[in-house]
Amino acid sequence: MVTFSRHHDLVQSKMVDGLHGIKRVAAELTRFDGAYQRFTGEFRVEHYRGAEIIDQYATEDAIWELMYFGRAR
Repeated sequence: MVTFSRHHDLVQSKMVDGLHGIKRVAAELTRFDGAYQRFTGEFRVEHYRGAEIIDQYATEDAIWELMYFGRAR
């Protein structure tokens, strides 16, 4: 199992904010909500066999990046 616990946002950027003029109007009319996010937190990997943990690894200094291109359906 892989988990990431977010502690702090580094970048929170909506893609529509970089558009101007007719492209921005078109993006807003189609409700485009793409975004780029970067955040820090704790990363943990756990290997289970049944209910027993076989191995695990954790760090508090991890960076996660996410690029999201539109609405979830």
